Amino acid sequence: MQDIAALRPSARYAAPPPAVRVSPGFPYIGLPDRYGVTLRHLSRPDEVSQVAHLRDRIDLNLHRTLDPDFDLHESIRDTLSVTVAFETRSEIVGTIRAMPMCHGLTLTERLIADTPHAVRARANDWEMGRLVLDPSFRAGPELLRHCLYLALSFLDENRTVDGLHASCTPMLARLYRRLGFETVASDVPLTGTDKTYTLIHGPFQRVFDALSVGQ
Repeated sequence: MQDIAALRPSARYAAPPPAVRVSPGFPYIGLPDRYGVTLRHLSRPDEVSQVAHLRDRIDLNLHRTLDPDFDLHESIRDTLSVTVAFETRSEIVGTIRAMPMCHGLTLTERLIADTPHAVRARANDWEMGRLVLDPSFRAGPELLRHCLYLALSFLDENRTVDGLHASCTPMLARLYRRLGFETVASDVPLTGTDKTYTLIHGPFQRVFDALSVGQ
């Protein structure tokens, strides 16, 4: 886990905005008080396992069928990734994972390879995935905006980030477009299945600026 004292102010913003409360303990970074949520970095396998109950809400059976070594590859992805959890009252209510691209391990890279006009992944690009918020705690798009804002703030503090990618449903793509992403390909088929995805992409700065509105 990362000590909060070790975090450096990002070059992209001078200091956390007044609405954000920084918790004195580590490895927590506070979200706005009105939500009472804190962000926690999950760096070890036993920590990532704490969000397994949320990830179970994502249907990954298709991917397990396509990849006999899915669990092994998922463990590698978690090792390479920056995974965070969102907590309230000591209860984890959400999570998201940022996975570095160009390792050939992300679904988005696989889909991009089969889509000639898609934006290609480059060094310092990240796939945003495994996003889950507990339905009992959802408070509309503003909560998602706050969670993504803090997650990307933490990612920017600790890694070099140029571009963000994701593969998602059309409904999520519409939501992400309001947060600085753009759709680069629709109805992209996953080879060997009847499932299709929407590919989205956004330069980090544009997405971060969109998320910063109202923070």
